[in-house]
Parts: sequence; C-alpha cells; structure tokens
Amino acid sequence: MNTSYVQGQGPQVGQIKNAVLTATGPTSYNPTTGDTVYNPGSSDYIEFPMNCKTQSGNYSVTFVPTSAGYLRAGAPSPSQSGWTAYWENSGAGNSPAAYTGAPIQLGALSAAATQSTFTANGVLTVVGANTLKAGQFIVLSSGSSAASIFLNGQILQVISATPTSYVANFGMGGTNGGALNYTIATDVVKYQVVQAGSSNQVGLGTATGQTATCTGFLATAQLLTVTAANTFQAGQFVVIQGAVAGEIVQGAIVQIKSATTTSFTAFWQGAVLNQTSGETATATLLVTAGNAPVSLTQFTPVTNSVATAASATVTGVITLTATNALFPGQLIIPQGLASGTILDGTVATVVSTNLAPTVFTTNAFTAAFSTHSEATGGFAALVAGVPLNGSQVSSGANLSAEVVQFGALISQI
Repeated sequence: MNTSYVQGQGPQVGQIKNAVLTATGPTSYNPTTGDTVYNPGSSDYIEFPMNCKTQSGNYSVTFVPTSAGYLRAGAPSPSQSGWTAYWENSGAGNSPAAYTGAPIQLGALSAAATQSTFTANGVLTVVGANTLKAGQFIVLSSGSSAASIFLNGQILQVISATPTSYVANFGMGGTNGGALNYTIATDVVKYQVVQAGSSNQVGLGTATGQTATCTGFLATAQLLTVTAANTFQAGQFVVIQGAVAGEIVQGAIVQIKSATTTSFTAFWQGAVLNQTSGETATATLLVTAGNAPVSLTQFTPVTNSVATAASATVTGVITLTATNALFPGQLIIPQGLASGTILDGTVATVVSTNLAPTVFTTNAFTAAFSTHSEATGGFAALVAGVPLNGSQVSSGANLSAEVVQFGALISQI
C-alpha cells in the first residue's frame, strides 16, 4: 500500500503530526501476508494509522504493527512503515456469503497464445500475453492442433506466470499416452479464469484441515487411492500438487469418493499407476472466497451418454441427455451412471455446441464410447459452498480500484 498525503504535510525532524493519508489496494491480494504499508515520504514514519473502510464501502482495512508498543512500529526502512494492512469484505454484495450457491464458471476469454510446450511429466508452458498470477485456476479452449487440442475444456492451476508466458500442470495428459507430449509448437490456445463471480476466484484452501500431505498413490482404471492423514469428506474436490513418483496425478483435480483418517479415494480418469511411495505431494481442497469448499447442486437424472476421447488430434467431448438450464462456461460433473461409468467424477466444461434444454455437450479428458442408455445416475453443477470465514478477501483479488482515506500520526523521530 503506497500512501500519500490528502491533508497535512510531513513533520519536521523530532515532530509528531496529525495527517490524513490516501492509498489504493493491491493488484493481487495475499490474505496470509497482507498488504505492506509504505510511508507517505522518506522518513515520514507512520506511528499510528486508523482502521477504515474503502470509499466504495465494500471493504474494511485493519492495520497491524510489526512490533506493537514500539516507536515506528518496527519500520524496516525509511520508506517502509512497520504496518501491514489486512483487507476484509464489508459490503453485503461483496461478501463471500453472498456467493454461496453461485455457479462455478469462467471469466473473460483471453487473447490467443503464440506457442506452447507440453512435457512428459505434465508441465504445460504457454507463450502469450496474459494477466495470470500463480495459484489461479484456468480452463483452456481454442486449441486446434496437437499443441493443446487435447487440453480443451481442462481445468489447470497456474504455477507461475509472467506478462508474456505462464506454466501449468496437467499430469493426466502428459503420461496417459506419450503421443500427447510435444516440444515447442505454434499454438492458439486461450484461457479463462475459473470463478464464482468477478471478485471470487477459485483457489486453494488455507484453513486448518484443508491440506493433507500425500505419501503414496495407487490408480486403477477408475479409482485413485491416496495415502494421507486427512479430515476430508466425500464429495469434496481436491487438487494434487508436488507428486514425484506419481506424475500422472500432478495437477489433477479429483472428487473424493470416500475418506478415512489415513487415506482417501477419488474418482479417476487417468492412466493406471502402481503403488508409489516416498511422495512429497499435497492434496488441498478447492475453495472460493472465505475458504468455502466447492460444492454441488442437486443431481439431475441423465438418460443417455456418449463420449469422444481426447487425443493429439481431437478434443475430448461428452454429450449428456438431461433436462438442464446450463450455460456455456459452467462446470459440471456426472456421477452414478449405469453404463458410462468412466465419466463418473469427470469435471467438465459446458460448451455452446449442442446445448438445449434436453441435452448438453462438454469438453473433458475422457475415454471414448458410443451412445449408452443410462438407467441410473445424473449430473450436478459445481457451485460456491458455505464460507468458513465470511469476511476473508480471496487470494489474488485485484483491489487496485479500491480507495482508502485514513487518519494517521506521522513522525520524523
């Protein structure tokens, strides 16, 4: 937070003066480390800032000192104060609670990339102008060649980004058939950020019990078994990161099928994997603002299903016959299907093609099968769950349009 004077001016050496300061929020907020506050002038130390609300009324800002009770509050330099600002939602329409039940969907479509690389351990590097930040989740589309066509509709987590390129993981594609790996190639893939509203992006849980350390993986045709002490619950979604021996689970978003205190199982559409050990991976809940675990609507019956497998030349497509009111960009998941059981637990993106009140099509990484009549099972849409801490501003939130004014004591002591 870069502050400047609205009223008053800097004190003389040895003075303490009243002043009114103004500032704007960060372009990417980190709720763990907060927003570092800088002095309004070199050696104009902020001795005491007053907590305030933004001019919009949507946020409250609380100032916490580095060293409470000490002059300058532990300021590390003449330019940086010893204070950290923590932002909280205050406007009713901007609160995480207001998003409970909101559809998980996609933001604005990006410009096309220029090239990409996909390696055997499932690391995707895309070259192209972007505004992404590490930790965001995106869905890819518009891939039209072996360079990422099989990733159309997939949710990936960004692990690093610059204004000209970004890196994401999708291990299922990298190891499930070596033909999907490729060196640098021309690409036109685009991305959209996954969110439950423009200021409520999907991210990783940070609350107690929302992360588990994984020590082993076992993947059969449709089931992933993870050895990990955890407190997860069936139906929740977790993201796997840091896998070493089990690279095909790297970056995977899976729905928990069952859980005990020492392990959990999840629906799986990737390759078979023998039992691994010595893993350093983590499984973390997929959440929206306020550490709200991603949830589901009520399941709607499906009467027919058909799928085309993702490959180096084809986008994976699932078509389901079911009564629906879906819209393009919404995320859904099938479950309990009688015939197309391989689709159970597949997180898929609704597309505009073949979308009607009685049928819809999604992009997803899946196996191929011809039309099946479904006697059981259905689909549900992913939605924002109930926040654990309703005032928390989500990680990565862009607060740069928010303006604050607050009183402060300023000194040159």
